[in-house]
Amino acid sequence: MKKILIVNIGSSTLKFHLYDMCKNILIKGICSSKKDKAKIKYVIIKDKEKEYIKETNSKIDFVSTMLKVLKDSKIIKKYNEIVLIGHRIAHGGFKFNESVIVNEFVENEMKNLFEFAPLHIPYSTKGYFQLKKAIPTAKHVFSFDTSFYNTLLEENYLYPIPYEYFQKYNIKKYGAHGLSHNYLYKEAKKYCADDTKFITCHLGGGSSVSAIKNGICINTSMGFTPIDGVVMCTRTGRIDPSIIPYLCKKENKSADEIIEIFNKKSGLLGISQISSDFELLETFAKKGEKRAKLAVEMYVKSISSIICDYVMELNGCDCIVFGGGIGENSSYLRRKVISRLNKVLSIDLDFKNNINNKEGIISTKNSNISILLIHTNEEEIILNDIFKLFIENNYITE
Repeated sequence: MKKILIVNIGSSTLKFHLYDMCKNILIKGICSSKKDKAKIKYVIIKDKEKEYIKETNSKIDFVSTMLKVLKDSKIIKKYNEIVLIGHRIAHGGFKFNESVIVNEFVENEMKNLFEFAPLHIPYSTKGYFQLKKAIPTAKHVFSFDTSFYNTLLEENYLYPIPYEYFQKYNIKKYGAHGLSHNYLYKEAKKYCADDTKFITCHLGGGSSVSAIKNGICINTSMGFTPIDGVVMCTRTGRIDPSIIPYLCKKENKSADEIIEIFNKKSGLLGISQISSDFELLETFAKKGEKRAKLAVEMYVKSISSIICDYVMELNGCDCIVFGGGIGENSSYLRRKVISRLNKVLSIDLDFKNNINNKEGIISTKNSNISILLIHTNEEEIILNDIFKLFIENNYITE
């Protein structure tokens, strides 16, 4: 039986979902590493969704480990049962405005995207070539996070720098997390079908906020690269660009080295000097640890400020949606964000629904804006892209 594999490959994780040709999920999991230890955690759907965890004392080859689990769990007998593989790619640059079937041209262009998302694309590309070698008969699709933002208003995607730089170098706002924002919006419509003004919040290791009006995304918080926008776990978010040359002189570092610090050693980690793990910082903040509390407050403030900006831009708001690893699992964060917003907007959380972390409406009936919690599913968007591309090419058969 033919299978479809969806992968999301980053620097320290590989998330995977395997489907049959009827879009039924068979197994899903995540490979992750921390320092010198690594583990793979996965769920076999037919096995009553029992969760399995395997750990190792050394870093692992995520692709090889994933494929071994698929075979060892008897989900597949041979790797060539996997005929289609979809990849989440963080940035499409100016050449890729929609999902594509991978060919030699696409492969050659990937190296030009490294500078747009250095925390993601080099690893996604390496994983692609590993899978191509392991399963040479499979066909691949790249789904780009930036595709969702082709509809941004010109006044929002242009930067106030000489226009010639946009013309010559395509410097503009590209956004990120588009697959997630797309899913959050589509799911939110099931709860707020008649509403037209949505603000979606993907809050995780990387965080972003998007404004959607009448099904069209008109603005988003991430910019030319995924470093822009709200404060993140290891990324700065919005920052005065003059700090870069200043630090280059003071620290005797190159611009690339400073950007590396802004990407990997800043944000919650940089402020707290404790951890980039929000769950851990939340625990310390509740205990009154000063730096952890400061980092959390800066995160909350940056999210709230951008939401307020978008309420004004949308001329109101019908629904605010929380998704992503932090947005879905931290009732503490959601409460703090809504509490800050409630100072200027008449919105209110349902305490019981918020604390349960269950998908659905978490606002009270008296709230002027509906607040939703949605468990994001980027894989479903990629899966739909695959079916669209290959049905059009008469490839998919039973």
